Formats: sequence, C-alpha cells, structure tokens
Amino acid sequence: MIPRLADTTIASAEDLIQLPRFDAGGAVAVGDQLLAAAASRELPRSIVRARDALEEELGALRIAAAARSKAMGGADPSVLAGADAVLDGCWSALFDWLTGFSKLPETMPQSREGYALLAELYPDGLSFILLPYELEWSQSELRLDLIAEMETGDRLRALGGQPFIDALVDSHRLYGSLLGLSSHANPAEPPVVVSSLRPALERFASALRNYALKVTALVEIEEPATAALAKALLEPLLSWKSSTLGLRAGETTLY
Repeated sequence: MIPRLADTTIASAEDLIQLPRFDAGGAVAVGDQLLAAAASRELPRSIVRARDALEEELGALRIAAAARSKAMGGADPSVLAGADAVLDGCWSALFDWLTGFSKLPETMPQSREGYALLAELYPDGLSFILLPYELEWSQSELRLDLIAEMETGDRLRALGGQPFIDALVDSHRLYGSLLGLSSHANPAEPPVVVSSLRPALERFASALRNYALKVTALVEIEEPATAALAKALLEPLLSWKSSTLGLRAGETTLY
C-alpha cells in the first residue's frame, strides 16, 4: 500500500548529513578548504547556490570568531588548553570518586547515593568533556547549577565531596573567564557580555550540510565522473582530522 503523504516523514539535511564536531577555528579551516576545492570548476546551478550560501555563512562565522577572540583578550591557546585540561581532570576526579562509592555493597546507603549522583551529574558519562570549549563550558555550567541546588550539593558534601566542589567551581570560573563567558555559579562576579559563536556555528553547519547534500545528489551511478567530482568537492570534509583547536575526538555531529 502506498502511504499517504501525511504518514511520511521528509528527511532534512540535518538528518542525512552528519558532520565532525568543530569549534570555530576548525569550521573556518574546513570552510576555506571546501571553497578552494570548488574554485574554478563548472558546477550545476544548485551547487553554485549552495556554495555561495556556504561562503556567506563562513564570512559571518569568521567575523563572530574575531569578535570572540577580541573579547577574550587574545588568550594564549596553550593557556586555554591547560585550563580545559584542569576542568576535565576535576570532572573526571568527581566521576571516579562517585564510581568508587557506587561499587560498594548495594546494602550500604553510600553505594546507592553514589550511584544516584552519578546518574544525575553524568547521564552520558564523561563524553561532555570532549566537546568543543564553549559547549563543554555550557555542560559544566549546567552541572554546577545542579550542584548549587541545596539537595544535590548537600548530598555530595555528606559523602565528603566539598574538595571536589571547590576545585570544580575554581577551574570552571577560570575556564569561563578565558572564554569570555560569565557563570551563573558565580553571581557576585560582574556579567561578561560576549556574543556567542553558537548561532554563527549553527548557521554555518546548516549551510555546510546543505552544500554536502547538493554535492552528493550530483552523483549518478552510471556516470563515474560525477562521483569523482563529488569526492573532489567534499574531500576536505571527508579527510578532516582532529587537532587541539578543531575536532575534539570521537564525535560525529556538530552539536
């Protein structure tokens, strides 16, 4: 039976095209490489329009990234990477500590509490510490907001977790200051107003997915030349490798 239109779901570019997880620097690098790969080629009109849209969003992303860099005061990448490693270590330490409690005999209340707190603070394990800097900070902020709530924070302290909380608050504050982001967990600090890169990254990602989809649609099974052209156009994306300021490892989507 042929399904009615109302019963069908039309897949979007977001559903069909998965991207590596970029930060702004990685996105700009890949965008530049893709535009270079498309330069001086005769392309179908649909791909030209998608390429032009990608170029426009890349320009907007470049401007947003420059504004963020200025707001950060030109923070040394090595200093930022070091602050990221410290915050990662603090969240990993708390995870390991709670995991130790969870492995005690189930009859012990500390075991049940450790297991419960792990589920609340680490629903996806430690995967969030692999996110690009700004997104990792947002996930850290959400968890610190949860700890700041009386019940969760008190439960951690009852197990002896105050040193972990102190270390997390301090490392999160430093990380946010280097990124030019303000923390709800530190209301005494004056708010830092910095336009987020996320909207620009999202628009770039949408344009990139649309471009990749248009290029992929170019391929005709019986015409090998179309597959070769598509591969050449998308090679920078297909061969993208992780770097300390680009892909943070192990992720398959931008957000």
